[in-house]
Amino acid sequence: MWLEQTLTMAKQPLQEFSPAVTNNNLAKISGQKQAYKSRRLMKIISFLILLFSSFSFFAQTPVSIASQYAATIEAKTLKEHVYQLASTAFEGRETGTEGNNKAARYIADQFKLDGILPIPGDGDYFQELAFSRIQWKSDQLSINGDVEENLKDYLSIPQY
Repeated sequence: MWLEQTLTMAKQPLQEFSPAVTNNNLAKISGQKQAYKSRRLMKIISFLILLFSSFSFFAQTPVSIASQYAATIEAKTLKEHVYQLASTAFEGRETGTEGNNKAARYIADQFKLDGILPIPGDGDYFQELAFSRIQWKSDQLSINGDVEENLKDYLSIPQY
């Protein structure tokens, strides 16, 4: 009898004996495997994104020399330099005048104090250039006997 039962059981399909291996359970197991693969893939992608984004986060960006100097500018110091250059000591700083030369020397001295080097090969902070100045020998205007002053009462510009 025992032999007959064993042979009968061997001929029957496997699903009848194992409740874990039914069609529904096979679908569930297959879905679980697919979900596991998807989760694992998402973990790998997340890890790679985190890894590559950390490279850019920890990478040091080079700081330009201009940025380094710009970080040292303070409003108080800038105001002092502007007021100094605008003072009467520089005689208006008009191009070609002694006031303009004084202003250039003042700025060069500030560059030296701040450790800014001159252009290599020049040795100083100045660029020589040819300059000609056109000026009236005499400019006088009188209207109805009243003498007018140039740059105050009127503006006269010599033509080349």
